[in-house]
Amino acid sequence: MIYFAIFILCVSEIVSGTANVTGDEAIKKVLKDYNKYAYPGTAEHPIVKVKHALNLQKMDYNSKRMFIEVWSQLNWKDPRLTWGRQPARIRLPMSLIWTPDLILYNNPIPKPSYEPNAVVSQNGAVLVVPVNQYETENCTKHDDVIECQFKFGSWTYGGDELELEVFSPHVMLDYYRENPEYEIVGSSAVRNDQKYACCPEIYYDIIYTIQIKHR
Repeated sequence: MIYFAIFILCVSEIVSGTANVTGDEAIKKVLKDYNKYAYPGTAEHPIVKVKHALNLQKMDYNSKRMFIEVWSQLNWKDPRLTWGRQPARIRLPMSLIWTPDLILYNNPIPKPSYEPNAVVSQNGAVLVVPVNQYETENCTKHDDVIECQFKFGSWTYGGDELELEVFSPHVMLDYYRENPEYEIVGSSAVRNDQKYACCPEIYYDIIYTIQIKHR
């Protein structure tokens, strides 16, 4: 009889929605009054630092154009997304939080094949790893080596609000699947700063260069 009473109590808590689901309170706390249109800069730390990396999955080259499929890694901190107790991390749809508006400048229409949740840590650190397909015609040939560049940057945030940082000095090849026709002979990731005629502030960008040649 005692076990039956305990069973009924547990069922009633689940049905009534009072079960203590891990992460429930943290998610409620961080999303309450959260404005995803406001960037996470503060008076004390007005510049949001965003680390960016490309982890190459596939690459192909056709005439004068290179196609790549990548895991794009982005890291930043949002002081509004913090809490004091467990769990250590929560997952939130990217559509619910602020995300940096990084685009490929020389072909600004990516082809997302998967938009994952953002992984948010207790201290406000945010990690997103979307899967994207990009292409560029910014390619040159030097002897037998073909070099193509992909330039990424924020479309609206200047360096006084958003600072891009390189996560790795190269295109990451941890999960790369070899192309049967071309081999990668080199790569680089270089951050630049530039001023445009429209605006007084500088804008940061990262240029990823991939060098290939025929096998």
